[in-house]
Amino acid sequence: MAGEGAIGVRQGACESCARDDHELVEVHRVYLVPEAWDRPGSATVVEDTEWWCFSCRSMYPHQLDGALGAGPIDGQDRCQDR
Repeated sequence: MAGEGAIGVRQGACESCARDDHELVEVHRVYLVPEAWDRPGSATVVEDTEWWCFSCRSMYPHQLDGALGAGPIDGQDRCQDR
């Protein structure tokens, strides 16, 4: 896919769980630290990309490649108090 902000898709083994999949998407892994009484919450986006399957993308926080530094982190709402 050409163009700025395009999302890469390929077949192969997921780099998170090693499951073979026909639709892997290029993402940036995100590490979340929840808020506590003595410190604010934080999110660290890893600069390198990985190829993840749908299952990993639906369960773990990440940013789609091309979205680095732009918009919310996918999955971040799962770690916030409701």
